[in-house]
Amino acid sequence: MDRSNKNIEEIVANNIILDSEIGEHSIEICPVEEEVLDGSFEDVSCCFDISEDVIFNKCQDNEEKTIGPIRLRYQSRLLRINILLKNVCRGRKIALGILVCEGKTIKGFKGTEIVVPGKPGSGCTDIRITNFCFVLPEKNICDRRKVDVKAIAHYTDLNPLSNCLC
Repeated sequence: MDRSNKNIEEIVANNIILDSEIGEHSIEICPVEEEVLDGSFEDVSCCFDISEDVIFNKCQDNEEKTIGPIRLRYQSRLLRINILLKNVCRGRKIALGILVCEGKTIKGFKGTEIVVPGKPGSGCTDIRITNFCFVLPEKNICDRRKVDVKAIAHYTDLNPLSNCLC
């Protein structure tokens, strides 16, 4: 086996775990769980938040144990933006951009170009563009957070022959 194939196999045989507890992302490579012949699984302790043994004594049929606390990792919020464009010319192309800001920091930007349904020159309509999705990573989902969403839209086919009768 040549060196490049060996490296690919090593990458495929590992999971990548991101840890953001210190505000930075580090990459830790953990082995993938492998089934052992006796039916048990190899312990992959880096993939669990907590691990404690429970020991049953002879003839004991139940045990109660509280473990924890467990702090949830990798928290985030999902922001879905829908845009309503009013009085846009049918058959025209529109560039649309969505900006998500927090204070003076840009947290995300998405854009697209759409064609307004209908025959050019046949008047105006209102259209709704849905599902601009943004992931906002969190240190603590219980904290309140405010973001500003800004949108910009304009025609991109500035053809003088495309009459708009709005």
